[in-house]
Amino acid sequence: HDSTLYACESTDLSFFKPIYFEISKNTAVEVLPENYLIESDGFYIIGMSFITKIDFGLLGDSFMRGNYIVHDMENK
Repeated sequence: HDSTLYACESTDLSFFKPIYFEISKNTAVEVLPENYLIESDGFYIIGMSFITKIDFGLLGDSFMRGNYIVHDMENK
């Protein structure tokens, strides 16, 4: 588990770009900077961590914040 924090000293959110997660061939989910950044003491910290010791991805609150998520348990 990489516990490194990535921070940038900027008060202008327009400096940051959206991140796109491609979750299928035809579906990409946009995550806006205000949803993946956490402001702390004049810095913006990326609110995501990258785990390299697993072979699957986990999408948490930074991914779901600002998006309407539907869990379709009948059509897995």
